[in-house]
Amino acid sequence: MIPEEELLFYLEEAEQIMEKIDLEDAVFIAAALSQENAVVWSDDKHFDKQDRIMVLKTKHMVRLFKENSNE
Repeated sequence: MIPEEELLFYLEEAEQIMEKIDLEDAVFIAAALSQENAVVWSDDKHFDKQDRIMVLKTKHMVRLFKENSNE
């Protein structure tokens, strides 16, 4: 769980990133910004329009799980 104060610290930056895309998604960007090397797992195409946070789609996650299950 991410403390509210950490989310609030990054929320303005996240809102700037998402302001012309989808402001409702800013909280997810703020959460990712608050964590080192975080990624967002989403099939929401809005996240593809920003370049600050790495986004993985479900197809990427399935591929990763399959690759790791063969080890």
